[in-house]
Amino acid sequence: TLIQHSKLIDQIVLYNNQNPYTTALIVSSKEGLKRALAEKQVNLSSPEIGSEAIKLIQSDIAQFKSGGEYEELFPDRWLPASFALLDEAFTEQNGLVNSTLKVVRGKVEKKYMDRIEYMLTPEGKNILNEKNIEVAKKLLE
Repeated sequence: TLIQHSKLIDQIVLYNNQNPYTTALIVSSKEGLKRALAEKQVNLSSPEIGSEAIKLIQSDIAQFKSGGEYEELFPDRWLPASFALLDEAFTEQNGLVNSTLKVVRGKVEKKYMDRIEYMLTPEGKNILNEKNIEVAKKLLE
């Protein structure tokens, strides 16, 4: 549902596993982000480009929360309180997607466990953390 209604999110894996809040691993659409930033008239060479891109993704997710355009489509409790932006898509080549093009959740979780654990820290819960900003800048190069 998140992917179908977002022009900025190509792939997403939600993660909770009895944690205090849900987190997400997000592969963003480079072209979607560039278009959205251009529409907001944000210069791609701006030092704040990473933060602006992350805020746009957060805004897309917020559309599924109470009061948002898609509030009825996704249970609030499953929406991520934090997310990690990833710079690599889930593909067959890296083993994160199987031959039927389904995400292999266990392999994704194992590969990105450090990012998942980081999102459960106070610093990592802030979506404007240095790891997300670094990935966002890399995506927009």
